[in-house]
Amino acid sequence: MDTQAPPPDARVAEAHRRRGVGECLVHLTEREVLMVRLRYGLDAHEPHSLQEIGDLLGVSRERVWQLEKQAFATLRRLRQSTVLAE
Repeated sequence: MDTQAPPPDARVAEAHRRRGVGECLVHLTEREVLMVRLRYGLDAHEPHSLQEIGDLLGVSRERVWQLEKQAFATLRRLRQSTVLAE
C-alpha cells in the first residue's frame, strides 16, 4: 500500500476543484488564462513571479499585475466562482 498517496476523498476533492477552475477559466481571454496558469502553477507548471511572466509575455511586471487583477475581477462575477471559494 502506498502511504504517500492521498486518500480517495482528497483525490475526488482535487478533481472537483480542477474541474471548477477549468469551468471558470473559459470566461477569460487566452492571455489571462495563460497568466493565471503560470502565476499559480496550474497544469503542472511551477508558480512564476510577476517578472518572469512579464518576460515570457513581453510586458512589464506591472502589466501582469493589472491582467491578474482584471482576471480575478471577471472570475468574482461568475456564479461558479462561489463554489470554488468554498
